[in-house]
Amino acid sequence: MANTAGQPVILIPSMGDGDMPDTPHVCAALRDRGATVLQADLSQNGNTFRGLPWHEIDVVDLRNMRGSLTNFYTYQSLLERIGDRIADQSQNGHRIVTIPDRGAIDWIAYKAEYLTYLQDHGIDIVPTEVVRRHSQTNRPSTQPLDRIGASIDETITYMAGSDKGRFVLKPSVSALAKGLIFMEKDGHGGFIVDTPNEEQADLEHLPLPDEKALRGFLSIHFNTVAAPDDALLLQDYMENLETSCVFVHGTPHYVERSCGAAQIAHERYGGTNSVIAPDAVDPRLAAFAQRVHAALPDYVQRSPYLRIDVMWDVDSERYLLAEIEGAGAARLWLAEASRAGDYADILLQHAGHGPTQTLERAHEWEPG
Repeated sequence: MANTAGQPVILIPSMGDGDMPDTPHVCAALRDRGATVLQADLSQNGNTFRGLPWHEIDVVDLRNMRGSLTNFYTYQSLLERIGDRIADQSQNGHRIVTIPDRGAIDWIAYKAEYLTYLQDHGIDIVPTEVVRRHSQTNRPSTQPLDRIGASIDETITYMAGSDKGRFVLKPSVSALAKGLIFMEKDGHGGFIVDTPNEEQADLEHLPLPDEKALRGFLSIHFNTVAAPDDALLLQDYMENLETSCVFVHGTPHYVERSCGAAQIAHERYGGTNSVIAPDAVDPRLAAFAQRVHAALPDYVQRSPYLRIDVMWDVDSERYLLAEIEGAGAARLWLAEASRAGDYADILLQHAGHGPTQTLERAHEWEPG
């Protein structure tokens, strides 16, 4: 179904914190192709939901919804409300497609779960220890009160047993490197904790003289860091360049990503992105990216945009999976406004011709 003028209607909602970098280009390209584009801040109140012409909307492009860990519950709540509207329309015979699928959004959100899933399916990942954190408010009666202490023990034990000197600790559910810290052995029994400073695109250094001091720091960190699924990832720090394998409708593109002073491969922290020419792509990289893509559940593979981040491990001479994104901006692919037209075409293909996708939770996988 389209609006009364016969034009496809695309809803691009947000959570009120600004457009993703590629959104203005995509909106302009859609309008150039005759589509009606609706943009709505859904974070304010219910009136926004009630005021939208749901009976005319063909596609909801969810990439402009920011599911960062600081507003993750709001994000999930809004997705549920969108799902309710879609279900109401479905009962009236009107199908609304969502990009990406809700099941794919959930799968991508929980890094601890999907890294375990992919490792079980034969994918090599960056060495990772999943450290579970359970607050006292959701503590079973049989659980020891000091669960944070056990989380700290797991962290210390992993670091002590590794031949690496630097580690990354980050929430399993996160975005924009929020809640991430670096921990480094100083070679004299002490540690250095580095916290990214987004405003200065640099690191704030905190020297700690011994393990006791590190435990004190981690006690505060584990109790205060936002971690919606109460899981943090403790990973070996990989010093080499990160490569993003960007799949657009199943076709891969490759982007080399460097780190700035904050040692994070993200523009917010001084990182840079360079597109790799097709004839310059390492065949081993291409083969690994395809293996990861093939190992994804079908409903994740169907996402029009997926970003598979990998690292080259010098010691083992192989590529390792770092993480997967796909529910946010496609800025690493839509670096040029001209490509927005390609993505607009993808959205329009789904407006009546794409596979059925709803906001119902996929049954093949549930977050733990």
